[in-house]
Amino acid sequence: MAVLHVFQLLLLSFVFTSVCAIRFEKAAFKVSYVQVGEKIHRYRAATDRQSINQPATYDQVQIQPTDSISCQATFLDDDQEPAATTQAFLRFENRQSGADNIYLLRKRGRDMKVDVNLAREIKADLQFWRHNDTYLVQLIMGGLELDSSTTWSITDNMRFKEASTDAFKEPARGVFDFDVSVKKSLLPEFISPITPPEKRAHHLLIIAALAGVLLPIPVLLFGWWKMGVFPLRLKSDDKGMLVVGFELCVLAHIAALAMFWLKWNIVTTWKVMAVLMIPTYLLGRKLLSESDDK
Repeated sequence: MAVLHVFQLLLLSFVFTSVCAIRFEKAAFKVSYVQVGEKIHRYRAATDRQSINQPATYDQVQIQPTDSISCQATFLDDDQEPAATTQAFLRFENRQSGADNIYLLRKRGRDMKVDVNLAREIKADLQFWRHNDTYLVQLIMGGLELDSSTTWSITDNMRFKEASTDAFKEPARGVFDFDVSVKKSLLPEFISPITPPEKRAHHLLIIAALAGVLLPIPVLLFGWWKMGVFPLRLKSDDKGMLVVGFELCVLAHIAALAMFWLKWNIVTTWKVMAVLMIPTYLLGRKLLSESDDK
């Protein structure tokens, strides 16, 4: 357990106080968030060597997923110069589950510092950072190089809230407002089942079906031949031109049905056939009237 190791180091520091040359000077704790490109501090706390053992700075601290937490500590050596220690930790303890997370302060410039990005930490450990849970926050300092070991109790009631201010509340939606945004939370894994290949019909049956579809075309041409209206046998008079026009309209209907099978939808097919119906009706009626006259 990480906590056990921390307190073991604190215990060892009491034994070796005579050889230590580094002492704690001051520390600061901040909770901040970014709004319109500007960093705003939600909470600030500071302590020094004389006031570190006072009660917790805040009775209650509320944090949100968009916040970031930073802790900074300053240590001095015998010459009053900034020094670094490897035994400074920022500790969070979940008061409901008893679990804890510990972050090591590292040397940055003249001080020791640690930054905790809550958005990243929540994604990494959803079981620890839970809505409406409370946390104990401590800065633990101790080690062989320190003249004394101590703990700064920053707060014992830090509450994690999804949204604690009106700025983070979701605005009311209208009747016709729909959420089309990409979901931020992870969705369950979807495994597409592998469908077995469909069994195709026998090739002889496919050929027979194709022959049945194409058979009306030679039947139609043969009927025109027997009736004496085949385009190549017509005379170039008015009646012959009417017959050719009527036959072209019939072929256009067949072509429209073929396009419906290959590419068009039913609406496009209806529109084309509605336009072709007009010349087909007029030419067919004209041919019937001339046949009746004769």
